[in-house]
Amino acid sequence: MIEREVMAKRKPKASNPKAGNPKDVKPNAAPQKTCRQCNGKVHVRNRVCEHCGYVFAPAKDKPLSTDESIDTVIMALKLVQQLGETEATKLIRKVAARSN
Repeated sequence: MIEREVMAKRKPKASNPKAGNPKDVKPNAAPQKTCRQCNGKVHVRNRVCEHCGYVFAPAKDKPLSTDESIDTVIMALKLVQQLGETEATKLIRKVAARSN
């Protein structure tokens, strides 16, 4: 009998935020954008989708900073390592054509 009273007084557990309940989303969660290719969610500052490798076009209204330029070159080098020079070149040209 006492156990029932104790159980009744307990607060229900909060639902798991990883379960996808929209009420559990933190108000200060990192801003995200959706990849056009795979619909994956990535941080708004990401230049490349971490799920499929899609390269987001930079904003045209402001030039890239030095750090962003360096990050872009590093990404290109990683693409060459992962895909090979020919495939990486094709991908980079495709992205460049799309941004023009």
